[in-house]
Amino acid sequence: MSDKAADLSEFEAQMRRNGPMCSIATIREQLTADQKRNLDAAFGSEAIYASVIARVLGNWGHRVKADTVNRHRRGECACSR
Repeated sequence: MSDKAADLSEFEAQMRRNGPMCSIATIREQLTADQKRNLDAAFGSEAIYASVIARVLGNWGHRVKADTVNRHRRGECACSR
């Protein structure tokens, strides 16, 4: 047996979480690099309301509710599992 630890990253990448994926995470996968950067900055700013983030995401073609944005901000979504 080898002393080298096994690399399980390929297996872990294929595992699915229990429950649905977070809507915000799903949307982020479809954004451009600039949009992701701007979205991350908006999430980090207390001055930007969840309703504004939801509206901008809608303008970008992704329907999401402000409640979903707030849940993601609080870490109560599937991302934090």
